[in-house]
Amino acid sequence: MDNFLRPVEWLVTPSVLPSSGPLPLVALSPFEANELLPLFRRTTVTRLHIFHARSNLSSRSLESLCSFSLPNSSTPIPRSISLQLNLFSGALYIQDEQSYRDICKTLRLHLDELPDHLAKPEIITSTCFVKDSKARIELGMTGPGFDDSPLPFLRQFITLRRYGKGFGPAHMGKILHGIKLEPSDFGRSDPE
Repeated sequence: MDNFLRPVEWLVTPSVLPSSGPLPLVALSPFEANELLPLFRRTTVTRLHIFHARSNLSSRSLESLCSFSLPNSSTPIPRSISLQLNLFSGALYIQDEQSYRDICKTLRLHLDELPDHLAKPEIITSTCFVKDSKARIELGMTGPGFDDSPLPFLRQFITLRRYGKGFGPAHMGKILHGIKLEPSDFGRSDPE
């Protein structure tokens, strides 16, 4: 990348995750992580985690932040934070079908069959972004999400994270172009 859009590799979280409210999550540069490493070896207040945005299907997902943390941790971060981390880091592949559904809900995408009364351009775009707030509620899209389509921004952002390389066949490439993922995309051959 460059000095301004570095890959997300080192993250700091509190040792005890809050039961409610936002989770403080700080990204560090490799230099900062190296300089602070002696402190992380002694602290009981924070944890240093290694992270890598999943850029191919065969690589292991590190989104739970349970692997390679200092001090060691077996408590995963909340799914909502994992989703945001994946979007911010430019991850191309999603861990499972539940994460896929969560991402679509947050991005306000409906990639399944639509009822006839909702299949109108003023309600849903060609990339499956649901524009109408009443339609979102009817489709079960409640909770935090976008009011305007984030797809053009996210396509450009991931392209920057990928040094301009295409990502169309990846999970996120399909999602950001309005293509539904199938169980086989997650290594399963049976429909739900």
